[in-house]
Amino acid sequence: MFKKVVILIVILSSVSLYTLIIFPDRFINVLRLAVPVAMFFLFLVYRVYDNSYRFKPKFRIEVGLILFSVVLSMFGAYYFHKQDFAVTAVAQRFIYFIMFYPLLHVLKPKPEFLIKLIIILGIFYAVLYIIQILIYPTELVSAKIFVDRETLRISLPGSGFLMLAYLIGLSRLIKTNNLKYLLLCLLSLIVLALLGTRQVIAPAALVTILSVLFSKRVKSRPLIIVLIAIATIPVYFIFLDIFNAMFEVSKMQATNYQGDIRVKAATFFLLDFFPNTMSYIIGNGVPSALSPYGIRMNAYAKFLGYYQSDIGIIGDYTKFGILIVIAQISMYARVMSKRLPLELDFIKNNFLIALLTIFFGSSFGYADYIVIICISLYLIDTASYFNPPDTGVPAADMPNDEKPILIQ
Repeated sequence: MFKKVVILIVILSSVSLYTLIIFPDRFINVLRLAVPVAMFFLFLVYRVYDNSYRFKPKFRIEVGLILFSVVLSMFGAYYFHKQDFAVTAVAQRFIYFIMFYPLLHVLKPKPEFLIKLIIILGIFYAVLYIIQILIYPTELVSAKIFVDRETLRISLPGSGFLMLAYLIGLSRLIKTNNLKYLLLCLLSLIVLALLGTRQVIAPAALVTILSVLFSKRVKSRPLIIVLIAIATIPVYFIFLDIFNAMFEVSKMQATNYQGDIRVKAATFFLLDFFPNTMSYIIGNGVPSALSPYGIRMNAYAKFLGYYQSDIGIIGDYTKFGILIVIAQISMYARVMSKRLPLELDFIKNNFLIALLTIFFGSSFGYADYIVIICISLYLIDTASYFNPPDTGVPAADMPNDEKPILIQ
């Protein structure tokens, strides 16, 4: 029970407790800094006092590179932008959630528990999002709520769990034809449509089609695709205004890609932003609103529309340098090339979505997405745990209480 509570606390802190108004912003900010520190010390305690069998974390090199890049970038912020180490340490607190990966390896939770938790969190996100829209202007959350392209938008953290819950539901729907997974998929699709971003809807649609086409369990692929298309027609007409607005924006940007603000932002940050050659290697650090560096970055965002978060891996590169780029490329390549059990195919699908949007949004720029990556990598490691050549120890020879349960 203790391990489950720890995992739940880490995940809830990564989504800022969904910014529910019952939790003050100051409490959430303190929690997001205190939890990574607690993770680090808990990891040390287990490493020292827990002598039970441990299976090898196969992505330890990539995680190590990310942590090393975080340290180096603090020097970049200090020497290139005069931002104090302490200020940078607080500003980059989201990246510390990468410690969740080694912590999972000492806690050794069962994969099915993590998968069920993801589904529950995804459903909670969907229900909370819908309720907030229905009762607006009454506010349940302190997240930013605004109108964009005649649509009410909520910057509610935790959308990554909704997408992953959808992919899990889709995978299990194809496998079992169970009605509850169809309902999960429909609920997820409704909220994904309400989010109203092409970077979310287009990759989700593509992955859905690919999942059906390449599934060994689907006997009549054309029929399934037709059924999915028919099922999405009501969703399209319900949210017709949202889709029309997205299509209009896509049309405008297709005819004038030079006018795309992301292209301009990427060009600026790659060619004009770095102060010297060394900054291209170790990065510039995460800016804080409390420093002149952060004030300058806010000015770029406010007056030019240049946001580091809008240019994906390029934004990560400007903050943390070349090492985090190497780590991400290695991680994506290894995950996509690895053979996984069919029960874990949703992980590859989620990484495929991340790859498709790698220049539009960063999976390493937000604590909740980092936690999702850590869970995914851990699940991949548990799949290898049952392969004697990988672990060197047959699963049958391990104590029952140390075996992750096989995913059903």
